[in-house]
Amino acid sequence: MNKLKKYLIIFLIMSVVGTAFTFSFITEGLETAYPEHSKLFYIEDYSGVYTGNTEQYIMDEAVNLEKKTSAQIVVVAVPDTHEDSIEQYSINLANKWGIGDKKKDNGILILFTTDEPHVRLEVGKGLEGCLPDAKAGRILDKYAVDAKDNGRWNEAAVNTFVAVAQVIYQEYGVEMPSTLKYVGSTLEDPGEERTMADMTFPEPNVTKNPDPWYIQILTAFIAFWIIAAIPLFIIIVAFKGGRGGGGRYSGRYYGGGGGFHGGGGGGGFSGGGGSFGGGGASR
Repeated sequence: MNKLKKYLIIFLIMSVVGTAFTFSFITEGLETAYPEHSKLFYIEDYSGVYTGNTEQYIMDEAVNLEKKTSAQIVVVAVPDTHEDSIEQYSINLANKWGIGDKKKDNGILILFTTDEPHVRLEVGKGLEGCLPDAKAGRILDKYAVDAKDNGRWNEAAVNTFVAVAQVIYQEYGVEMPSTLKYVGSTLEDPGEERTMADMTFPEPNVTKNPDPWYIQILTAFIAFWIIAAIPLFIIIVAFKGGRGGGGRYSGRYYGGGGGFHGGGGGGGFSGGGGSFGGGGASR
């Protein structure tokens, strides 16, 4: 009887402490906040890494490309992608901004994350034929990976943009302008305090759990015992059994997560509403 009381007390203490700990994680969540684009649209810098020359060059060439082909290339630098993977973030951002012609789905998003260097080339559905995943990956490998890994953000942005623009000009059978050129190196730190494409990156939105408080407590209790307490108990029993030459235990345990999605808009230059379905490559 004394042993039963002991176990009951341990169960109650673990339940209260574990439920309270788990409850603190489920009562609020973080929702990815997508930034609004500026009037520039074709080049947006939320990390403050691009020079004025880089921004002006990409802006001019992107406008020229759209006039001649109707396709849009947008280059964006962000510190991170909040709660999303870079793939999900780029799809959502491209669709929210409506990059490309709505009927032709001919938009391209070149997305860089700067806190942890990554790059995503997101391809609109209408251009997946001329820019399939493998080709998109080769472009990133050749023009973006080494440059972004070594902090040469301007070089990475310009050369990746040029490579993609060349593919689009060829697809539409339009002569490429003489101004479309690769750069060997660029001035990465011009000393400019602020450039025309610099924008403020939003913090993730904090969301309240919509479930009633008693449902949240019940969920926290169940989650604690399923995810933490029961697996720990099985491991302890298995360890003791192994030391004593007893039974064998095995198991697999899986945790899960949730994501939240937000959106934004903008003015000036803007997208026509092209559709993105995940075509492209990440590095």
